[in-house]
Amino acid sequence: MAKTAFLFSGQGGQAADMGRDLYDSFTTVRAVYDQASEILGYPVHEFTHAQITMPEIVQPAILTMGYACYKLLLEKNTEADALAGYSLGELTALTAAEAIAFPDAVNLARLRGQLIKEAVGTGAGAMCTLTGATAAQCEQFCAAAPKYVVCAIYNSPEQIIVGGDRAAVAEVQRLVKESGSAVALFQDGALPIHTEKMRSTVEPFTEALRNIHISRPRVPVVSNSDGMFFGEVMAERMGAQLVSPLHWDRVCDKLFEFGAERFIELGPGKMLSSIASKMVRGIKSSSVEDVPGLVRLLVGS
Repeated sequence: MAKTAFLFSGQGGQAADMGRDLYDSFTTVRAVYDQASEILGYPVHEFTHAQITMPEIVQPAILTMGYACYKLLLEKNTEADALAGYSLGELTALTAAEAIAFPDAVNLARLRGQLIKEAVGTGAGAMCTLTGATAAQCEQFCAAAPKYVVCAIYNSPEQIIVGGDRAAVAEVQRLVKESGSAVALFQDGALPIHTEKMRSTVEPFTEALRNIHISRPRVPVVSNSDGMFFGEVMAERMGAQLVSPLHWDRVCDKLFEFGAERFIELGPGKMLSSIASKMVRGIKSSSVEDVPGLVRLLVGS
């Protein structure tokens, strides 16, 4: 029987007032947001345009939205056979799987955002999305650039994101354009997560994870780092995720192998469901980030 996978968004697709119509329409969503607001000390549902570039604000807001969407789908009798999340979304997935309590997850998301923000000086880092180049080609471009730049995120066989020092990332973009082998989208000022530039975040984030109760996931959750299901030991793996390459391609491959043919993305954006549908033809993909998206999902099912 075809299985369903829920995919939880990471940072990148956030927008002002994200999730607001869901908050206004459903008591289940409102309860989750209100709990997060009480923990954080400010109204999460009033996410503003000015906060979009603030990781310590963005990350708990995205986690709250994804978890609220998950609780809403359970209320609508739509359940998942497996879960996965993109970068920050991995924390949301483990929360949905009841491995981590929601209050702990909200505090962890805030801490994660703070640590990431402090790890690299303002304007010192950058990332660049390469579309149309193989992993080997991307690695060669990085090796040819000065200073520090590496393949940080493997979205799919056709899309890889490099990150590191701003000058080095800019050089990769120049080399790609010069070669004519791929399209390079430079993200100036983007924090180079999933690279060694985040080394200072690992110890404090891992320590925070060790200080909370973590249970075995009730629903299988696929790890970003190796594309395998989480087992008993999670704190070290989640801490290492900050400096390890994110292999979303392996996550999708694991879910395909598991038998997932229906992918539902929860949270801001549609990138994850789009990648899955491009990797394997014939699968069903959808996203829930607002009321119209929820209606389309429920009517289509």
